[in-house]
Amino acid sequence: MRILTDAQMRECDNRSVLSGISSRELMYRAALSVYESHDWSNKSVYIICGKGNNGGDGYALANILNAHGHRVRLYYIEENAGEALHYRSEAADKGISISHVNECDYNCDIIVDCIFGTGFKGSVCGVYAEVIDSINASGAYIISVDIPSGLNGTSGIAKKAVIADKTVAIQCAKTGHYLSDGKDCCGELVVKDIGIDVLDCGYIQVEDKHIASFFPKRKNNSNKSTFGKTIVIGGCSQYCGAVKLANIALCSMRAGCGLSTLAVPYNIAGCMGEAVMESTIYPLDCNETGIVYNANKIDALIRGASTVVIGMGLGANAKEIMATLKHLLSIKGLKVIIDADGLNALACNVDVLNDRAADVLITPHPKEMSRLCGMGVEQVLANPIDAAECFAAKYGVNVLLKGASTLITDGKTGYIMTEGGAYLSKGGNGDVLDGVIAGIASQGHDLLISAAAASYLCAICGANKSELYGEQGVMPSDIAISIKETLDRLL
Repeated sequence: MRILTDAQMRECDNRSVLSGISSRELMYRAALSVYESHDWSNKSVYIICGKGNNGGDGYALANILNAHGHRVRLYYIEENAGEALHYRSEAADKGISISHVNECDYNCDIIVDCIFGTGFKGSVCGVYAEVIDSINASGAYIISVDIPSGLNGTSGIAKKAVIADKTVAIQCAKTGHYLSDGKDCCGELVVKDIGIDVLDCGYIQVEDKHIASFFPKRKNNSNKSTFGKTIVIGGCSQYCGAVKLANIALCSMRAGCGLSTLAVPYNIAGCMGEAVMESTIYPLDCNETGIVYNANKIDALIRGASTVVIGMGLGANAKEIMATLKHLLSIKGLKVIIDADGLNALACNVDVLNDRAADVLITPHPKEMSRLCGMGVEQVLANPIDAAECFAAKYGVNVLLKGASTLITDGKTGYIMTEGGAYLSKGGNGDVLDGVIAGIASQGHDLLISAAAASYLCAICGANKSELYGEQGVMPSDIAISIKETLDRLL
């Protein structure tokens, strides 16, 4: 399934109109798709319409409901214009009650929200804010057409928005349904195809089918080297737990790599021994702050490696981390995943990415992304797609931007991992994710699709475990050790 920004959806709409489908016809199809998405039997329905095309969808829906014998009333906030007038006039001719929203008592079974469409930007104020508050407080079942009013269709930002029980997305899901506040506003999301050609634009939704190809039945005539070698570089005396989690994801071998080595500062290597069973430990030069760069040791470490993960719990020794990063980035064909303290070091000199020979994936959260881009966190949150795509395109790297839904892009092709929830909001889950990405990528898959598949796999693992422990009780280690059972379900 494709997930589009507001601008992409608008372009597809315009293209459909130019091809001969009238905007009036598209409005009717949208209304019919909403009608078919719900059981309206024996329910009183209020439809609250804005002045634009979203309001027109509401008037068209009222006509359809009326034709099928359902009780429906229409309420408008401002006078309508454009094609919406056609369906409003039709509703008036059929004797459907049409009143200003000031006369609405909100005392009904179902309220259909047709106030703003996906193009809404800014903040809701005045009478619109009052209406949205009244809808949310009504106690009625709330259905939003295309998107909850007040929610930005691209960024998912909502300072004030309708909190829907069900949202019927027209033709495609929009990025705003999933990013930021989107999931909390949309309720059940139903996507209805109304015949608009979306071509190949937008983001690809990660699904089960993206997992299957990474875990084929293995040949008996294989060995540990067949499935690649992963190196995990992390940890310091203050943070030795984070890298253990990444190592669990790798050393369990459930993510698929054949060999893994855990490279940590010499002063914590001893305490890692009991936690590491299937992997080897490689001590790195260090001082009291963390690792110290040693070219010969790094060369020896990465000999034969497919993928290197660097950053988890490395601490604040940015100069030495950066020197290590430069070395790794200079190796052609090596896949390098950078996270956490690796990203903090990289933010000091992002231009080193211009001279790289390695394939690179960065996995920042919004604050880390803001440091890399040189912009405020609020700017990243307001337009995460542009932040990720522009950075990826500028430096020729892959970006996995964490959030309510994870964005994965190389600046050209993009994925949105729509699964996931509050059960992933716990320190250490990012480390497990890095390990799973590396385990998949080490087998020969490119970093972009490996990141997409791993994000989905970890999210489904978390969802399964939340059924057992609740959203608040899922631990990163639960996700790491449940990969096998989750794969059995998915495959």
